[in-house]
Amino acid sequence: MAPWSIIYHMLSHGMKLALALVCFVHMTGKTSAVFTCSQDPNSNCKCTFNDDTKTQVDFSTIGLNTGDPKFDFGTYGQQAGDFVYAFNPCYPFSEPQGECQKVVACQELKGEKPAYFKIGDPAPKSWTTAADESIQVVYDSTQDGTTRTSTVTYRCSATALDPTLSLDSVGESKYDFTVTTCQACRPRVANCPVKSSSSNKITVGGILCIVFTVTVVLYLVGGVLFMKYQRGASGTEVIPNYGFWKDFPGLVKDGFLFVISPCRKDGYSSMD
Repeated sequence: MAPWSIIYHMLSHGMKLALALVCFVHMTGKTSAVFTCSQDPNSNCKCTFNDDTKTQVDFSTIGLNTGDPKFDFGTYGQQAGDFVYAFNPCYPFSEPQGECQKVVACQELKGEKPAYFKIGDPAPKSWTTAADESIQVVYDSTQDGTTRTSTVTYRCSATALDPTLSLDSVGESKYDFTVTTCQACRPRVANCPVKSSSSNKITVGGILCIVFTVTVVLYLVGGVLFMKYQRGASGTEVIPNYGFWKDFPGLVKDGFLFVISPCRKDGYSSMD
């Protein structure tokens, strides 16, 4: 075989080998890519994946913003010997009978006189992403000189529109939980809830509206009864302060005209 033919075959095989190596590196690099979810610096409940669409995860849609735990001792209590557990992502809750005040995770020792132990304050200690893209959030809390740590793994399930909690293991002051939820999925599940399963709390405005409504009803009912049975009034005269309410629309109109009169061009009559 001529020398140039040998060189040609060597170069040809070398090119094929190089192309195969490039394809292998490209394919393995593509399939082994691990996406991570970085915690939002302004939130204890959100993180953003470093994928092309910047998928955002928001666990505040799981927790209850009512002062009660989403996963409570009675409904979601995780049995482990004489202990049960409660957990509420993102929002603190308090156990009125024990030491668990403004926590996201609590352990209860059952008995005639239950004992409660804080196992997670609201602010996470760390927020990391595992190789399977599940999100691990670590909480801890110190009570009576003992620090207890809870590691919660949020695992993606596209069908888990209503999240579930499971207790994986209990160690020496260490607790491992898994929350299975569509909120942990990348890309985002289309029908996964986007609003908080929160808040039935009454706002300050709501309280004021209730107080105002009750006051008006008591005023009208009490006034009518007083005018009818104490004063012997009848017809429209049973309405308390009827004269005032009769003139009230006119008073409102006069007040409105007075307020806007400086803004009107004809607010002042011309002088001859």
